[in-house]
Amino acid sequence: MVRVNPREERTADHFDPKPIPQRIALQRPWPRISGSDDRLRYCIGHLRRVAHAAIISIVALDEGLGEAGKYDSTSTVEHPNGCIYLAAEVIEDPALYAWVLAHELGHALDPRFALLGAEDYHHPRYHGDYEIVADTIARHSLESFGLIIDDYEGYLDMKRPGWRRRINGKLRDRIYSAGSPLCKPSPPGSQQAKRRAGARRRALRRARAAAREEQERNR
Repeated sequence: MVRVNPREERTADHFDPKPIPQRIALQRPWPRISGSDDRLRYCIGHLRRVAHAAIISIVALDEGLGEAGKYDSTSTVEHPNGCIYLAAEVIEDPALYAWVLAHELGHALDPRFALLGAEDYHHPRYHGDYEIVADTIARHSLESFGLIIDDYEGYLDMKRPGWRRRINGKLRDRIYSAGSPLCKPSPPGSQQAKRRAGARRRALRRARAAAREEQERNR
């Protein structure tokens, strides 16, 4: 397979970065996303299929309400595995929608979040790492479909300086285990798909073990 560099190949359906709606822009620094409309649709469809398979609901908020995105892990009859709430302004911009959805799914699939929950997520000591994990997953996910992500560093710099070292160290297993299902899928039954599945299982075991070990130390 010939790999195409999306920065060098401008497709006929190329879109440029769009301005972020003002209310959403005030919430955090945002990346600039560009690329092929067809690849963006493929990406969004895949992310929605992952959410559906995990039984995670996606709900749109009314105009002018709420954060850009929020994952609520509370289990209810209507939302048994939790719910991702998205601002109306986000849903109106497909590229921003893909980014925020991938970010929130990154939280939902993060093995530490699954084990320790929202209280750990909101703890000042750990919150920055959760955001590094989710934003790195969003970038990897969209880039795997051939989309172009620029200026994504601002949020990570704000949340935790030194994030580049952490994503290749302490947070690596969390990022891979949660992010692998969100990236462009390998052909079913292929050797690549089998290798990815095995690598994810190993990363998931290590991430869960690390979270349990820290949980025991802090008791």
